[in-house]
Amino acid sequence: MKKDNSIVLIVDDNPDDAELMGEVLKKCKPSPVTKIFHNGIDLLRWLQMGHRPSLILLNIDMPDLTGLDILKILKAEKEYETIPVIMLAASENRNDMVISYQTGASGCVSKALTFNGLLARLELFSPYWSSVGQLSDTSWFKPDDYFRDN
Repeated sequence: MKKDNSIVLIVDDNPDDAELMGEVLKKCKPSPVTKIFHNGIDLLRWLQMGHRPSLILLNIDMPDLTGLDILKILKAEKEYETIPVIMLAASENRNDMVISYQTGASGCVSKALTFNGLLARLELFSPYWSSVGQLSDTSWFKPDDYFRDN
């Protein structure tokens, strides 16, 4: 699998939201390369071609395959389970966030933030996830493995 460590994927059915997210990421330091998908099927096809991004920003509320559906698919596949996924929530629906974390999301961010608020949050994520993306799959810390009751 080819590692595309400098690539952050944005998966959002709303072109305006996806473009805004891309603009915010351009302002982050370091500024990652971004690729936008407007549905989960195109994302999964791209991943099946052997690509591996450093981070996926995934909208929860999408038609057909929701962000939670896509997250479940990603976390069920050995090849993709260690890719960090940050869920993007249009609302502050706590249930969506809880389910996202239970399914394996690395984080949740509200899309309702202002441009500057979103920039501040993503600037915190960007350097962290770009360095985590460098880790090998076997070194990825999985809390469930660590805290499992045996």
